[in-house]
Amino acid sequence: MAYTVGDYQAAFDNYQKLAARTVDSEKRRSSYTGLVNSAVQLSNHAAVLQYADKALELVQSSTERTAITYHKAKALLATGNNSQAQQLFEQLSADPRTAYGAESTYLLAQLYFDTNDDKNAEKVLMNFIENGTPHQYWLARGFILLADIYIRQG
Repeated sequence: MAYTVGDYQAAFDNYQKLAARTVDSEKRRSSYTGLVNSAVQLSNHAAVLQYADKALELVQSSTERTAITYHKAKALLATGNNSQAQQLFEQLSADPRTAYGAESTYLLAQLYFDTNDDKNAEKVLMNFIENGTPHQYWLARGFILLADIYIRQG
C-alpha cells in the first residue's frame, strides 16, 4: 500500500522486511522487485544495484526482466560505471520498439558521444533511425544527438 500512495521510503523498508522473512517464492520475487522499484523512486542508485541482480534471478516475466535491467543500467550510469551500463544498454537497445529499448538506444549513443566515439554513436543512431520506433521522443533526441555529432565533426 505504501508504494501505491507514494510513500516510497516506507515501501522500501517494508519490502526489505518481507525479503528477509519470507520463504514463499512469489513473495520473494515481489519483495525484490518492489525493492528495486522503490529504490528507483527514491533515486537510491546503490540500493538499485544492491537488489537488481537478486530480482533478476527471481523474475520470470520478460517485461519485468527488461524493466529491472533498465533500472540497473541507469543506476550504473548514474554511479559512473559506464562500461557496465553500456553493456546493458546494448542488450536493451536490441528492441527499440519498447520504451526501455528506445531510451537505451539513445543513452548508448550518448555514452559513445560522451567518450568521443562519434563513429559508434553515429552507427547506433543510424540503426535507430532506419529501424524506427514508436517512441518519437527518443527518436527526436537521437536526431539532435546526431546533429551534435555532425557539428563536432565540422
